[in-house]
Amino acid sequence: MTKRITFVLPGSSGKPSGGSRIVYEYANRLSRRGHRVCVVHAPVNRVDPDWKMLGKALIRFPQRLLDRSYRPDRWFHVDPNVEVRWVPTLSARFILDADVVIATAWKTAEWVANYPKEKGRKFYFIQSYENWDAPESRVDATWKLPMTKIVIARWLHSMVQGMGESAAYVPNAIDHDRFYLEINPSSREPCRLVMLYHNHPWKGTGDGLRAIETLKQMKPELQVALFGVPERPHDLPPWIEYYCNPPQDALRKLYNEAGLFLAPSHSEGWGLTALEAMACGSAVVATDNEGHLEFVEDGKNAILVKPGDTQGMAKALALLIDDEALRVSLGISAAKTAETFAWEESVRRFEKAMFSPDHGADFVVGCRTPD
Repeated sequence: MTKRITFVLPGSSGKPSGGSRIVYEYANRLSRRGHRVCVVHAPVNRVDPDWKMLGKALIRFPQRLLDRSYRPDRWFHVDPNVEVRWVPTLSARFILDADVVIATAWKTAEWVANYPKEKGRKFYFIQSYENWDAPESRVDATWKLPMTKIVIARWLHSMVQGMGESAAYVPNAIDHDRFYLEINPSSREPCRLVMLYHNHPWKGTGDGLRAIETLKQMKPELQVALFGVPERPHDLPPWIEYYCNPPQDALRKLYNEAGLFLAPSHSEGWGLTALEAMACGSAVVATDNEGHLEFVEDGKNAILVKPGDTQGMAKALALLIDDEALRVSLGISAAKTAETFAWEESVRRFEKAMFSPDHGADFVVGCRTPD
Protein backbone atom coordinates (compact mmCIF):
# COMPACT_ATOMS: atom_id res chain seq x y z
CA MET A 1 0.00 0.00 0.00
CA THR A 2 1.33 3.43 -0.95
CA LYS A 3 2.38 5.62 1.99
CA ARG A 4 3.46 9.25 2.14
CA ILE A 5 6.93 9.54 3.68
CA THR A 6 8.80 12.75 4.52
CA PHE A 7 12.51 12.87 5.37
CA VAL A 8 13.64 16.07 7.09
CA LEU A 9 17.32 16.88 6.48
CA PRO A 10 19.39 19.63 8.16
CA GLY A 11 20.58 22.20 5.62
CA SER A 12 21.13 21.69 1.91
CA SER A 13 22.62 18.66 0.14
CA GLY A 14 24.75 20.52 -2.37
CA LYS A 15 27.93 18.88 -1.07
CA PRO A 16 28.44 15.14 -0.60
CA SER A 17 27.96 13.65 2.84
CA GLY A 18 27.59 10.07 3.95
CA GLY A 19 24.52 10.75 6.07
CA SER A 20 22.67 12.54 3.28
CA ARG A 21 23.61 9.82 0.81
CA ILE A 22 22.02 7.17 3.03
CA VAL A 23 18.82 9.23 3.37
CA TYR A 24 18.62 9.70 -0.40
CA GLU A 25 19.26 6.01 -0.99
CA TYR A 26 16.25 5.22 1.17
CA ALA A 27 14.20 7.93 -0.53
CA ASN A 28 14.94 6.52 -3.99
CA ARG A 29 14.36 2.92 -3.05
CA LEU A 30 11.19 3.53 -1.04
CA SER A 31 9.86 5.51 -4.01
CA ARG A 32 10.56 2.55 -6.28
CA ARG A 33 8.55 0.40 -3.88
CA GLY A 34 5.54 2.58 -4.62
CA HIS A 35 5.64 5.14 -1.80
CA ARG A 36 5.33 8.90 -2.24
CA VAL A 37 8.57 10.27 -0.82
CA CYS A 38 9.55 13.84 -0.07
CA VAL A 39 12.93 15.10 1.20
CA VAL A 40 12.87 18.52 2.86
CA HIS A 41 15.80 20.94 3.31
CA ALA A 42 15.92 24.38 4.92
CA PRO A 43 18.61 27.02 5.53
CA VAL A 44 17.20 27.63 9.03
CA ASN A 45 17.51 24.16 10.53
CA ARG A 46 17.64 24.96 14.26
CA VAL A 47 14.65 25.79 16.43
CA ASP A 48 16.78 28.51 18.07
CA PRO A 49 18.70 30.12 15.17
CA ASP A 50 21.12 32.92 15.94
CA TRP A 51 21.28 36.15 13.94
CA LYS A 52 24.18 34.81 11.89
CA MET A 53 22.13 31.83 10.68
CA LEU A 54 19.13 34.03 9.97
CA GLY A 55 21.29 36.47 8.02
CA LYS A 56 22.80 33.73 5.90
CA ALA A 57 19.36 32.27 5.31
CA LEU A 58 18.09 35.55 3.85
CA ILE A 59 20.80 35.23 1.21
CA ARG A 60 20.97 31.46 0.80
CA PHE A 61 17.28 30.74 0.51
CA PRO A 62 16.58 32.68 -2.73
CA GLN A 63 20.01 31.85 -4.16
CA ARG A 64 19.65 28.09 -3.73
CA LEU A 65 16.02 28.22 -4.78
CA LEU A 66 17.05 29.73 -8.11
CA ASP A 67 20.17 27.65 -8.83
CA ARG A 68 18.77 24.45 -7.19
CA SER A 69 22.03 23.94 -5.33
CA TYR A 70 20.11 22.60 -2.33
CA ARG A 71 19.76 19.35 -4.29
CA PRO A 72 22.42 16.59 -4.38
CA ASP A 73 22.34 16.33 -8.18
CA ARG A 74 26.06 17.01 -8.61
CA TRP A 75 26.99 13.91 -6.62
CA PHE A 76 23.86 11.73 -6.35
CA HIS A 77 21.08 10.81 -8.76
CA VAL A 78 17.66 11.44 -7.26
CA ASP A 79 14.77 9.38 -8.60
CA PRO A 80 12.39 11.68 -10.55
CA ASN A 81 9.50 10.49 -8.39
CA VAL A 82 11.16 11.74 -5.19
CA GLU A 83 10.06 15.28 -4.35
CA VAL A 84 12.91 17.47 -3.10
CA ARG A 85 11.76 20.62 -1.30
CA TRP A 86 13.69 23.73 -0.24
CA VAL A 87 11.75 25.64 2.40
CA PRO A 88 12.64 28.71 4.52
CA THR A 89 12.54 26.87 7.86
CA LEU A 90 11.51 23.45 9.15
CA SER A 91 8.38 24.91 10.70
CA ALA A 92 5.36 22.60 10.37
CA ARG A 93 3.62 24.98 7.96
CA PHE A 94 6.26 24.18 5.33
CA ILE A 95 5.98 20.39 5.77
CA LEU A 96 3.53 18.36 3.70
CA ASP A 97 0.97 16.17 5.42
CA ALA A 98 2.11 12.54 5.36
CA ASP A 99 1.78 9.11 6.94
CA VAL A 100 5.36 9.18 8.27
CA VAL A 101 7.79 12.00 9.01
CA ILE A 102 11.44 11.17 9.75
CA ALA A 103 13.95 13.35 11.57
CA THR A 104 17.52 12.68 10.44
CA ALA A 105 19.62 14.67 12.94
CA TRP A 106 19.29 16.19 16.41
CA LYS A 107 18.46 19.57 14.85
CA THR A 108 15.59 18.16 12.84
CA ALA A 109 14.39 15.99 15.73
CA GLU A 110 13.65 19.12 17.77
CA TRP A 111 11.41 20.36 14.96
CA VAL A 112 9.72 17.06 14.13
CA ALA A 113 8.82 16.33 17.76
CA ASN A 114 6.46 19.32 17.73
CA TYR A 115 4.77 18.67 14.39
CA PRO A 116 1.00 18.08 14.48
CA LYS A 117 -0.27 14.57 13.81
CA GLU A 118 -1.20 15.49 10.22
CA LYS A 119 2.52 15.48 9.33
CA GLY A 120 2.70 11.75 10.06
CA ARG A 121 3.88 9.29 12.68
CA LYS A 122 7.19 10.53 14.02
CA PHE A 123 10.46 8.65 13.52
CA TYR A 124 14.05 9.54 14.34
CA PHE A 125 16.66 8.04 12.03
CA ILE A 126 19.88 8.04 14.08
CA GLN A 127 23.11 7.63 12.09
CA SER A 128 25.59 8.83 14.71
CA TYR A 129 25.94 10.24 18.21
CA GLU A 130 26.21 13.88 17.23
CA ASN A 131 28.13 15.16 20.28
CA TRP A 132 30.57 16.79 17.84
CA ASP A 133 27.78 19.12 16.72
CA ALA A 134 26.09 20.04 20.01
CA PRO A 135 26.39 19.59 23.79
CA GLU A 136 25.78 15.97 24.76
CA SER A 137 22.89 17.01 27.01
CA ARG A 138 21.04 18.48 24.04
CA VAL A 139 21.70 15.47 21.81
CA ASP A 140 20.63 13.11 24.61
CA ALA A 141 17.41 15.05 25.06
CA THR A 142 16.46 14.44 21.43
CA TRP A 143 17.02 10.71 21.88
CA LYS A 144 14.36 10.75 24.60
CA LEU A 145 11.76 12.55 22.54
CA PRO A 146 8.51 10.61 21.88
CA MET A 147 9.48 9.34 18.46
CA THR A 148 10.23 5.83 17.21
CA LYS A 149 13.96 5.45 16.74
CA ILE A 150 15.71 3.63 13.91
CA VAL A 151 19.48 3.19 14.31
CA ILE A 152 22.09 2.05 11.80
CA ALA A 153 24.57 0.43 14.19
CA ARG A 154 24.71 -1.95 17.14
CA TRP A 155 26.59 0.55 19.28
CA LEU A 156 23.88 3.16 18.71
CA HIS A 157 21.24 0.58 19.57
CA SER A 158 23.03 -0.08 22.87
CA MET A 159 23.19 3.66 23.62
CA VAL A 160 19.47 4.08 22.97
CA GLN A 161 18.70 1.17 25.28
CA GLY A 162 21.02 2.64 27.90
CA MET A 163 18.82 5.76 27.95
CA GLY A 164 15.78 3.61 28.62
CA GLU A 165 14.48 4.00 25.07
CA SER A 166 13.69 1.49 22.31
CA ALA A 167 14.86 1.34 18.73
CA ALA A 168 14.84 -0.69 15.55
CA TYR A 169 18.29 -1.66 14.30
CA VAL A 170 18.59 -1.54 10.51
CA PRO A 171 22.20 -1.62 9.28
CA ASN A 172 23.28 0.45 6.32
CA ALA A 173 24.17 -1.06 2.98
CA ILE A 174 26.13 -0.11 -0.11
CA ASP A 175 25.18 0.02 -3.76
CA HIS A 176 26.65 -3.13 -5.28
CA ASP A 177 25.85 -1.85 -8.77
CA ARG A 178 28.40 0.93 -8.15
CA PHE A 179 30.93 -0.55 -5.75
CA TYR A 180 32.24 -3.99 -6.60
CA LEU A 181 35.44 -5.89 -7.28
CA GLU A 182 36.79 -5.33 -10.80
CA ILE A 183 40.53 -5.95 -10.36
CA ASN A 184 41.65 -9.03 -8.48
CA PRO A 185 43.63 -8.04 -5.36
CA SER A 186 46.53 -10.19 -6.57
CA SER A 187 46.85 -8.02 -9.71
CA ARG A 188 47.09 -4.67 -7.92
CA GLU A 189 50.01 -2.46 -7.08
CA PRO A 190 50.63 -3.33 -3.40
CA CYS A 191 52.16 0.10 -2.73
CA ARG A 192 49.12 2.08 -3.91
CA LEU A 193 47.03 3.48 -1.05
CA VAL A 194 43.73 5.41 -0.98
CA MET A 195 42.26 7.46 1.87
CA LEU A 196 39.35 9.86 2.39
CA TYR A 197 40.33 13.46 3.13
CA HIS A 198 37.96 15.21 5.53
CA ASN A 199 38.13 18.50 7.42
CA HIS A 200 36.42 17.33 10.60
CA PRO A 201 39.08 16.43 13.22
CA TRP A 202 37.16 13.32 14.31
CA LYS A 203 37.66 11.86 10.83
CA GLY A 204 41.36 11.45 11.68
CA THR A 205 42.75 12.83 8.43
CA GLY A 206 45.73 14.35 10.23
CA ASP A 207 46.55 10.99 11.81
CA GLY A 208 46.26 9.30 8.44
CA LEU A 209 48.59 11.77 6.76
CA ARG A 210 51.19 11.35 9.51
CA ALA A 211 50.98 7.58 9.08
CA ILE A 212 51.36 7.97 5.31
CA GLU A 213 54.44 10.17 5.76
CA THR A 214 55.98 7.51 8.01
CA LEU A 215 55.11 4.79 5.53
CA LYS A 216 56.63 6.81 2.67
CA GLN A 217 59.94 6.86 4.55
CA MET A 218 59.73 3.09 4.95
CA LYS A 219 58.50 2.48 1.39
CA PRO A 220 59.70 5.24 -0.98
CA GLU A 221 57.81 3.62 -3.86
CA LEU A 222 54.48 4.32 -2.09
CA GLN A 223 51.73 5.86 -4.25
CA VAL A 224 48.91 7.71 -2.49
CA ALA A 225 45.56 8.98 -3.74
CA LEU A 226 43.22 11.02 -1.54
CA PHE A 227 39.64 11.98 -2.33
CA GLY A 228 37.29 14.39 -0.59
CA VAL A 229 34.84 17.26 -0.77
CA PRO A 230 37.25 20.22 -0.24
CA GLU A 231 39.52 21.56 -2.92
CA ARG A 232 43.05 20.12 -2.85
CA PRO A 233 44.69 21.25 0.43
CA HIS A 234 47.60 23.61 -0.27
CA ASP A 235 49.93 21.79 2.12
CA LEU A 236 49.62 18.31 0.61
CA PRO A 237 52.97 16.95 -0.65
CA PRO A 238 53.15 16.96 -4.47
CA TRP A 239 53.59 13.18 -4.58
CA ILE A 240 50.05 12.70 -3.19
CA GLU A 241 47.29 12.65 -5.82
CA TYR A 242 44.03 14.38 -4.90
CA TYR A 243 40.54 13.90 -6.36
CA CYS A 244 37.91 16.50 -5.47
CA ASN A 245 34.36 15.14 -5.45
CA PRO A 246 35.02 12.21 -7.78
CA PRO A 247 31.93 10.64 -9.38
CA GLN A 248 31.07 7.27 -7.89
CA ASP A 249 32.32 5.41 -10.95
CA ALA A 250 35.67 7.19 -10.61
CA LEU A 251 35.70 6.41 -6.90
CA ARG A 252 35.15 2.72 -7.66
CA LYS A 253 38.15 2.87 -9.98
CA LEU A 254 40.29 4.41 -7.22
CA TYR A 255 39.26 1.69 -4.78
CA ASN A 256 39.90 -1.08 -7.32
CA GLU A 257 43.34 0.18 -8.26
CA ALA A 258 44.41 0.40 -4.63
CA GLY A 259 46.07 -2.45 -2.84
CA LEU A 260 45.46 -0.59 0.42
CA PHE A 261 42.83 1.63 2.03
CA LEU A 262 43.36 3.55 5.25
CA ALA A 263 40.38 4.50 7.46
CA PRO A 264 41.84 6.54 10.36
CA SER A 265 38.70 8.13 11.89
CA HIS A 266 38.30 8.54 15.64
CA SER A 267 34.57 7.86 15.46
CA GLU A 268 32.02 6.70 12.90
CA GLY A 269 28.31 6.14 13.00
CA TRP A 270 28.86 3.48 10.35
CA GLY A 271 32.05 3.55 8.25
CA LEU A 272 30.64 3.92 4.76
CA THR A 273 33.84 4.61 2.80
CA ALA A 274 35.70 1.76 4.48
CA LEU A 275 32.98 -0.71 3.44
CA GLU A 276 32.93 0.68 -0.10
CA ALA A 277 36.68 0.06 -0.32
CA MET A 278 36.17 -3.45 1.06
CA ALA A 279 33.48 -4.12 -1.56
CA CYS A 280 36.07 -3.24 -4.19
CA GLY A 281 38.65 -5.63 -2.73
CA SER A 282 41.05 -3.21 -1.04
CA ALA A 283 42.96 -4.48 1.98
CA VAL A 284 41.79 -2.12 4.72
CA VAL A 285 43.59 -0.80 7.77
CA ALA A 286 40.95 0.79 10.00
CA THR A 287 40.69 2.23 13.47
CA ASP A 288 38.71 0.10 15.91
CA ASN A 289 35.94 2.62 16.47
CA GLU A 290 32.34 1.52 16.89
CA GLY A 291 31.29 2.26 13.32
CA HIS A 292 34.05 0.17 11.77
CA LEU A 293 33.31 -2.71 14.14
CA GLU A 294 29.92 -3.07 12.46
CA PHE A 295 31.62 -5.04 9.68
CA VAL A 296 35.37 -5.36 10.36
CA GLU A 297 36.87 -8.46 11.98
CA ASP A 298 40.52 -7.95 12.81
CA GLY A 299 42.78 -10.27 10.85
CA LYS A 300 39.88 -11.77 8.90
CA ASN A 301 38.75 -9.02 6.54
CA ALA A 302 40.89 -6.04 7.63
CA ILE A 303 43.48 -4.97 10.20
CA LEU A 304 42.41 -2.87 13.17
CA VAL A 305 44.52 -0.31 15.01
CA LYS A 306 43.78 2.13 17.81
CA PRO A 307 42.55 5.62 16.84
CA GLY A 308 45.46 8.04 16.80
CA ASP A 309 48.09 5.30 16.60
CA THR A 310 49.91 6.59 13.54
CA GLN A 311 52.86 4.26 14.04
CA GLY A 312 50.50 1.31 14.26
CA MET A 313 48.81 2.37 11.04
CA ALA A 314 52.14 2.66 9.21
CA LYS A 315 53.32 -0.72 10.49
CA ALA A 316 50.06 -2.44 9.51
CA LEU A 317 50.20 -0.95 6.02
CA ALA A 318 53.86 -1.92 5.64
CA LEU A 319 52.98 -5.47 6.68
CA LEU A 320 50.34 -5.66 3.94
CA ILE A 321 52.80 -4.37 1.36
CA ASP A 322 55.35 -7.01 2.34
CA ASP A 323 52.94 -9.92 2.84
CA GLU A 324 51.14 -10.40 -0.47
CA ALA A 325 49.25 -13.49 0.67
CA LEU A 326 47.78 -11.62 3.64
CA ARG A 327 46.93 -8.55 1.58
CA VAL A 328 45.16 -10.62 -1.10
CA SER A 329 43.36 -12.76 1.47
CA LEU A 330 42.04 -9.72 3.35
CA GLY A 331 40.93 -8.06 0.11
CA ILE A 332 38.97 -11.11 -1.01
CA SER A 333 37.41 -11.61 2.44
CA ALA A 334 36.54 -7.92 2.58
CA ALA A 335 34.62 -8.12 -0.69
CA LYS A 336 32.68 -11.14 0.57
CA THR A 337 31.79 -9.31 3.78
CA ALA A 338 30.52 -6.30 1.85
CA GLU A 339 28.22 -8.52 -0.22
CA THR A 340 26.14 -9.24 2.91
CA PHE A 341 25.13 -5.57 3.22
CA ALA A 342 22.57 -5.25 0.42
CA TRP A 343 20.17 -2.35 -0.04
CA GLU A 344 17.22 -4.53 -0.97
CA GLU A 345 17.22 -6.12 2.47
CA SER A 346 17.90 -2.90 4.38
CA VAL A 347 15.04 -1.09 2.63
CA ARG A 348 12.63 -3.95 3.28
CA ARG A 349 13.53 -3.85 6.96
CA PHE A 350 13.39 -0.06 7.13
CA GLU A 351 9.90 -0.31 5.70
CA LYS A 352 9.02 -2.91 8.33
CA ALA A 353 10.32 -0.63 11.08
CA MET A 354 7.96 2.11 9.88
CA PHE A 355 4.83 0.15 9.11
CA SER A 356 4.72 -3.08 11.13
CA PRO A 357 2.11 -3.06 13.91
CA ASP A 358 4.81 -3.12 16.62
CA HIS A 359 6.98 -0.38 15.09
CA GLY A 360 7.22 1.28 18.49
CA ALA A 361 8.56 -1.81 20.24
CA ASP A 362 12.23 -2.53 20.92
CA PHE A 363 12.90 -5.00 18.13
CA VAL A 364 15.85 -5.85 15.96
CA VAL A 365 15.94 -6.11 12.19
CA GLY A 366 19.21 -6.46 10.40
CA CYS A 367 21.98 -8.63 9.04
CA ARG A 368 23.46 -8.85 12.53
CA THR A 369 21.86 -8.58 15.94
CA PRO A 370 23.05 -6.20 18.64
CA ASP A 371 25.29 -7.61 21.32
